[in-house]
Amino acid sequence: MNRCLIACALLLSGCGTEPAGIVVPADLLIPAPGWTGPVPRTAGELMDAVAAEKRGRELANARTETVANLLATTILQYEDLVSAEQRQAQ
Repeated sequence: MNRCLIACALLLSGCGTEPAGIVVPADLLIPAPGWTGPVPRTAGELMDAVAAEKRGRELANARTETVANLLATTILQYEDLVSAEQRQAQ
């Protein structure tokens, strides 16, 4: 769902004469690492792997939320701009 929002925003940014101005910092587009070690063989290794996966998932979710907020802000600004242009046209 979140990828769909990003794709829609990118497609919409190509519409019109001016770019939409969506600026997504590069660090938000880097994949979040999870467990990168070998297959866990002991309970301790399994706990380490689970903790690493949890940290990676939380980081990925935080990045996705930040991108969603950037998109929502941009969409609201665009809607305000369109409303202002419509008021001027009347």
